[in-house]
Amino acid sequence: MKRREGLAVLLAGLAPAAQGRTLRVNRGDRLQDAVAAARDGDVVELEGGDHQGQTAVITQDRLTLRAAAGTAVLHADGLHAEGKALVVVRGGRVRLEGIEFRGARVPHGNGAGIRFERGALTLQRCRFFDNEMGLLSADVADAELTIDDCDFGQAPRHEGLLHHLLYVGRIGSLRLTGSRFSGGWRGHLVKSRAAV
Repeated sequence: MKRREGLAVLLAGLAPAAQGRTLRVNRGDRLQDAVAAARDGDVVELEGGDHQGQTAVITQDRLTLRAAAGTAVLHADGLHAEGKALVVVRGGRVRLEGIEFRGARVPHGNGAGIRFERGALTLQRCRFFDNEMGLLSADVADAELTIDDCDFGQAPRHEGLLHHLLYVGRIGSLRLTGSRFSGGWRGHLVKSRAAV
């Protein structure tokens, strides 16, 4: 009997890890509350449609943030995370799908839809409109950024400021495919200092 129990414990130890949870964010809920409650491997799923005044800081090692259906639109409405962006990514492997970022403004004039600070970030079917910067990355030599099927546009017109739609700093790699850029103003549509 003890031998069978020992085998069961051994087999349980070899079983694949359980799937992460899915945390739902309905319109009117706070995105930051769901992100703060998420554990590594979880999915934070936003109800499709408009989410007003929503910001978040992602620090998990593995997290997916996605629209449940269609597109979930995050409107800044004068708010920002850490004076930087609507969403600050400071995690490990982070994936965002079907999210639109609108209206990022900060006192220094470089408010981004996403501020990518470190890790590996993958964006699929995301949209960035009317932000001071669409996506702005830090200079981290081993960071990886993958962007697929995304739209960047409608830079605001502010005298004296350069509004880049995609500004990639000195990171390890940028992979950009199937994406569209239009409506820039005085800045670059795409500016990259990535090593690869």
